[in-house]
Amino acid sequence: MKIAENKTDLRNISEWGETAIGRRYNIGMWGERRREHLKNHRKALYNHYQMNMTLLQHLEDTQLQAQQLYETLIKQLAEKGNITEQLKAKNQMEWIRRMNNIRQRATEIVNREVVFK
Repeated sequence: MKIAENKTDLRNISEWGETAIGRRYNIGMWGERRREHLKNHRKALYNHYQMNMTLLQHLEDTQLQAQQLYETLIKQLAEKGNITEQLKAKNQMEWIRRMNNIRQRATEIVNREVVFK
């Protein structure tokens, strides 16, 4: 999206997308989920972030924290579940089933602990 000509126009801040005030923000999937949660369930906090012009920074921070937790959880749960490359070579469908289960569990944990807090 294009940045509005008048960068101080608060009416268009939600339309700026990932770019605001000359800086590109990496919001990603987790940041978008956080934005929707704030917008629909925590309106006062959402408005606070918007008025202080810190919404995009908050969403970027949420994205970074959530992504790091997700990757750590995937690794830990795979080790705990004994999901190895040998299993992948031996029985690909079983490996896929187990990894999908781990990804779903990790997603639920990240949503609960970071995104929807």
